[in-house]
Amino acid sequence: MMRWLVIASIKFRRILMVAAVGLIVFGVIQLDESKRDLLPEFQPVTVEVQTEALGLSASEVERLVTIPLEQDLLSGVAFLDKIESASLPSLSSVVMTFDEGTSLLDARQVVTERLSQAAGLPQVAEPPQMMQPVSSTGRVAMVSMASDELSPIETSVLARWVVMPRLLGVEGVANVSIWGFKDRQLQVLVDPERLIAQDVTLGEVIATAGNALEVSPLSFLEASSPGTGGFIDTVNQRLHVFHQQAISTPEELALVTVEDDEGGAVFFDGRPLALGEVAEIVEGHQPLIGDALCNGGPCILLVIEKLPGANTLAVTERIDTTLANISAGLPGIAIDSSLYRPADSITAATNNLGMVLGIGTLLLVVVLAFVFIDWRLVLIGILSVATPLAAAGIVLYLTGTTINALTLAGLVLALVLIVDESIVGTWTARESAESEIPAEQVTLFAANVTNKVISARSAALYAAALVAAGFVTFFFLNGEAGAFLPTIAGAYLLAGGAALITSLTLTPALSVLLLRNRPSTSDSGMGKRLSAAYGRRARSFVAQPAVAVGVVVLFVAAAALALPFLSRDFRPNLEERNVVIEVDAPAGTSLPRMDELAAQLVFDLGSVDGVTNITAHVGRAKLSDQAVNVNSAEVWATIAEDADYNLTLSAIEGVASAGEASVSVSTYSDQRVTDLLERNPEELVVRVYGENPAELRETAGRVDELVGGIAGVSQTRIDLPIDQPTIEVEIDLERAQALGLKPGDVRRRAATLVGGITVGNLFEEQKVFDVVVWGAPAIRQNVDDVRAIAIPTPTGEIVTLGDVADVRVVPNISIIQHESVSSYLDVFASVDGRSPADVAAAIDVAIAATPFPIEYHAEVLGGFAADRAGLSAVIAVVVASVITGYLLLQSAFVSWRLATMTFLALPLGVSGAIVALIVTGTELGLGSIAAIVALVGLGARGSILLIQKYLSQQRAGEPFTIEGVVRATKELLLPTVAPLVALAVIFLPLAVGGQRAGLEIVQPMAVAMLGGLVTTAVLTMFVIPALYAKWGHHAKRDTSAADLFEIDLREVPMAVD
Repeated sequence: MMRWLVIASIKFRRILMVAAVGLIVFGVIQLDESKRDLLPEFQPVTVEVQTEALGLSASEVERLVTIPLEQDLLSGVAFLDKIESASLPSLSSVVMTFDEGTSLLDARQVVTERLSQAAGLPQVAEPPQMMQPVSSTGRVAMVSMASDELSPIETSVLARWVVMPRLLGVEGVANVSIWGFKDRQLQVLVDPERLIAQDVTLGEVIATAGNALEVSPLSFLEASSPGTGGFIDTVNQRLHVFHQQAISTPEELALVTVEDDEGGAVFFDGRPLALGEVAEIVEGHQPLIGDALCNGGPCILLVIEKLPGANTLAVTERIDTTLANISAGLPGIAIDSSLYRPADSITAATNNLGMVLGIGTLLLVVVLAFVFIDWRLVLIGILSVATPLAAAGIVLYLTGTTINALTLAGLVLALVLIVDESIVGTWTARESAESEIPAEQVTLFAANVTNKVISARSAALYAAALVAAGFVTFFFLNGEAGAFLPTIAGAYLLAGGAALITSLTLTPALSVLLLRNRPSTSDSGMGKRLSAAYGRRARSFVAQPAVAVGVVVLFVAAAALALPFLSRDFRPNLEERNVVIEVDAPAGTSLPRMDELAAQLVFDLGSVDGVTNITAHVGRAKLSDQAVNVNSAEVWATIAEDADYNLTLSAIEGVASAGEASVSVSTYSDQRVTDLLERNPEELVVRVYGENPAELRETAGRVDELVGGIAGVSQTRIDLPIDQPTIEVEIDLERAQALGLKPGDVRRRAATLVGGITVGNLFEEQKVFDVVVWGAPAIRQNVDDVRAIAIPTPTGEIVTLGDVADVRVVPNISIIQHESVSSYLDVFASVDGRSPADVAAAIDVAIAATPFPIEYHAEVLGGFAADRAGLSAVIAVVVASVITGYLLLQSAFVSWRLATMTFLALPLGVSGAIVALIVTGTELGLGSIAAIVALVGLGARGSILLIQKYLSQQRAGEPFTIEGVVRATKELLLPTVAPLVALAVIFLPLAVGGQRAGLEIVQPMAVAMLGGLVTTAVLTMFVIPALYAKWGHHAKRDTSAADLFEIDLREVPMAVD
């Protein structure tokens, strides 16, 4: 197969060269069209269902909304892996995670089918809404709207009915949520004392306001069935009857006559009462669940999220175009889309990486020119590097794969294999051109090229297979490493595979096309100097295998001892200029107070040099990415491009921590990774499930004592839910019965006066607004006002709510969380002095021996337990990869002795990477761990190439001598050392470039690679020759497979044109 591929490539060499140039040109052109993002899609397939229940406490949301949704509708849907929920004041959020491999469309389909049955839910909330699928990176833009000419309500109406629909229509946009939204409402504000004075009931006000409108959602009103206008047919035409909406302003609604329970007019002093005489009718807005501040003042903030896999740059460009078109029709409104733009971070990162790689590319060209001298060979080398990169980019483009920081890191790492293949392939081409075959004999020349290429590819294929076996383990990891390392591995394998194909197709084709008539030249200056320098020092080292063994043991032992001291972080810590400050005040903090705290922080941050575009949103918005109460806020700030990133970030942290609220500062991408993936592997979690809150706490306390007694557990704590003050109303049934009142009647009256009730809708200019009946603000200011709410009895007597109920302020849970349709509490255990596996096993045994009440149980979760399920699979894959690598070495040499010798020596190349990380203080992260795997392949490639050369000498009948080993090594010095030098000049600018945007992953990778290149050079130039000189010549053939890659130069392939 390999021989046929090489022969076919040579035969069609002109077509292949044109195709390669076209591939490179197309690859460059499509760069701007490729999907771009900061990070890959790393979250599992999830579907979230949110239900708005304005005015309900967390306990009521759980009882009336969450439990019916979970137990009756969503639990047990197909493909479901896990169901979790959070019930907090006014909101129910149910998040379903589906089995790996489930299609997002299938998951949403099965949830949609269940939600179609949600009509049976209590009428205390809006219909459940399935959230749109959102990318792992979440937000793609934040846009503010502010006006000095329009009121906040008027600006909100334009945001909701003009801007938001246009943005939702932008390709790639998944969701738009509006913070600071103040929806227009017609409010009928009633005062119970005023109603009593005019002998009007609250029910009559509700019926009047609802029936005055075209349509009402209240089924007990006649307006709930408005009917159709109908039509009449005349002799010649059909005329439809259209009823123009009569009411659209507070003044018009105020003129409506109050109706009694029988539908007749209510009279007072002999005349019909108008609604405006018994209630104040105003235009207002709904109770707020959140707010927004932009540059110190109130604003409307639109948060735009994108669909999974959408192109961030393209989506941002479309958003900008849409906003520019909208702005022309919205005079007097300032629209600012610069508050948060990850597209700017992507562009800056790409430019930085491109600039540094450009420097590395120029240095690579210089190295190629210095090594090969001849422009033809340099051209072959350049094309052999550019073609696989272009091919990989085109594959990513055609498959719709997003190019992100990790994909780019994988492509940069693939330069290890690409450059190695390019230089070795170019060297092979030069060796073919310098043979004794006359240039006019094309067939013999092509045959010689074919044989040389296939012979040199043996080491490359074995090394590539060995690296692939190492990268396969990345696809079995869990947690942060498992979310991101496969992306690096995938990009590396794609570009590396393209490099191998290029070395078997394009390189030999260019060799025949460009080198057939090339005049024979002597070795390059670099080759001569390397050979001379190596020859002077190599013999003494090769003759001392003990020194070689000592070097391997010393470096590997140093790396092994240093490894535990390396700090580890397997998340992509990107240097984004947008910083998020999460602000959490005590539960129960009011919205006005949170506005003050956020405004103060915005003001303080304004005094920090280099900080711009300071924005805050408090609480949440409807159908947003924030499932929080009003005691939470986020302040967003941008670090200017000309500001020192680390100093400015430290200043922001100092200012933020000086306030009274709890804060945390991070970038948005880091926040997303934390929210979706973070687990602490050093801390075990025992989750206790149950129903009754009091008994659940008691059971969690017993589990806490149980876990605290396990050997190796240093500290335990129970993650108790946070309480917040709540006004609790408990009806006294005896007093209510004595007065002829039913508990439901009391609740509904109090709920209407305190929380309001929607009685109808207005339809204007393609917009819909609510009409609500609500208590006047003066009667709902504090607990005493609630206690003093007037309640009429059937006998006409007027009592207060405090007369029939106990109204008190009590602590209530601020958020109730469920997993698998059950409430839970977590017991955290810190592990010290014992392995987490042993501690977890001991806890499992202790829990199994502990009796629990019915419907209560406990399970071990946490960072370790989350990974423990897949740990055995990872270990098995790692072991299989190691065995595969060993067997590949045996297959390459057909000798167990040589395979074992090389296998034990290869860690030397890796040890340099670990030492370099320690010396420079660089973390062991995504880039550095991937570089270590690539270094194994690089060392294996050089070792296999050398040992196969030594074996070839033995099979040719040359006597074994140390001088023969040194001579063979000198002959291969160029293809073994030149790639290391070329890679060093590529990765050196990346290493010294620092932790700038775009280099966050490749900079640690470059540090590890440079250290590994040094020890790999020692491995191939000295250690392998010395070890072979001592033990290699005793190796015997194990099988007849030794001839697998041995090529007889007399074998002539098919004729070549």
